[in-house]
Amino acid sequence: MFCALTPILGRIGFLEVFFLSWIGPFFYEINSSIFNKFFIVDNGFGMRGFLFGGMLGLWLTFLMGKRPETKEGGRFMSHYHISAMCLIGGVIICLAYPSLVSTGMQLYSNGLSPTIAATVQINMWLAVAGSIVGVFTANSLTYRKINVHDVIFVSLAGAIAFSSSSVINFNPGAAIAIGSSIGFICALIHTPFKRWMNDGGVRESNSVIVQFIIPSCFAVIFSSILQAVNQGSYNITVNSINQVLINQDTSRNPSQQAGWQLMGFVFSLGSSLICALLLGCFFRALQRHRPYWYFNDLRWFDYGEEKRQKQ
Repeated sequence: MFCALTPILGRIGFLEVFFLSWIGPFFYEINSSIFNKFFIVDNGFGMRGFLFGGMLGLWLTFLMGKRPETKEGGRFMSHYHISAMCLIGGVIICLAYPSLVSTGMQLYSNGLSPTIAATVQINMWLAVAGSIVGVFTANSLTYRKINVHDVIFVSLAGAIAFSSSSVINFNPGAAIAIGSSIGFICALIHTPFKRWMNDGGVRESNSVIVQFIIPSCFAVIFSSILQAVNQGSYNITVNSINQVLINQDTSRNPSQQAGWQLMGFVFSLGSSLICALLLGCFFRALQRHRPYWYFNDLRWFDYGEEKRQKQ
């Protein structure tokens, strides 16, 4: 649920975090069951995980509304030690994500050789590396230096965009091309988009859109296109043993499977909206009942002059 928590972190209390961590996974499992029921290929959880979580967080920010207490200002900017900790966390996620995708591939492989899973993992490493190179390239062209916020929030974007296609296309060139291009695009728009959303003086959901939602939308598009042009299965020879990797429902043609891939976007969008409506109503009720206790994040973060004025 870290995708959903990202845009509302600091705006809710511990009780809301508990219910988000309890109710959110329930709706995630419902969405995941729908994907499995209709055989929508989503190996890296780009749609059922990142798109669902990102949209859930976005819906919740809209339902909670704007808060003047968290307006952006010079004393609200991130401190260097906070950025350093976030960068360490981003590195850990980038290191773990290819292994997670490779493990998820076993759900579709029916016990295929680990060599095939290793191929998926290598391609995901290439997608991650391409995404980071794309971020660095965009920063070099835009700022002539590395923007640490872009590195933290956008480095995984290209890998998310390729994740749903990792068992559809084993071409390493596709992983590099998709990873680098999406990393480059998201790095170009991340900081300007964040400033535009905060232009009204209120901290709103910003990075989650570029960090999760946009890459997940590309994951839907790429998986649909690649499903439309492939044959639905791969004959792979490992140690002289021919194995077949099926990546679509055998009763469908590639075009039909491509359409079901697009339906994954609709399912994730709908399930996240229903979950957000349930949680949003609960959060708003808490806000009206005890607004200071649950929703005043000045109790947890030191904002300097603003905090002293509040007290």
